[in-house]
Amino acid sequence: MAGADELRSPAVEQARRGVRGWVRAAGRRGGAGLRAATPYGILAFLTAAAVAPVAGAALGTAGAIGVALGQLGGVGANYLADVLAGTADRMRGRTPSEEEWRDAVAEALLPRLAAADDAGRRLRDEVAGVLRAVDAVEVALDE
Repeated sequence: MAGADELRSPAVEQARRGVRGWVRAAGRRGGAGLRAATPYGILAFLTAAAVAPVAGAALGTAGAIGVALGQLGGVGANYLADVLAGTADRMRGRTPSEEEWRDAVAEALLPRLAAADDAGRRLRDEVAGVLRAVDAVEVALDE
């Protein structure tokens, strides 16, 4: 469980705002996409919604994104930061909206989360840490 200071940090609040926004947007579309989503699909979008507002400001190198993720309780080291940096590289030259950034991150995360290899397991561990640090499931269920 995150410490009291982490629960009040601006980065954690940004992440929670992102989760709330994604849940509301999915609800406005009737929730059909959520009902049809695989568990890894939901996990990818929930993670992307949490990290997009935080890491989006650091659209650059994996190191800068890693620092941004560190604000979410010191979780999300190499694997998640690498996915975010790769997504940022693919979006270079554009100014994506937070929704476009979130969707691109979710698309990049999905196959990696579903992978049965060591990198997939480590990414799932990092994602679980991020989601715990921001209480993403509780925030989503409260919407």
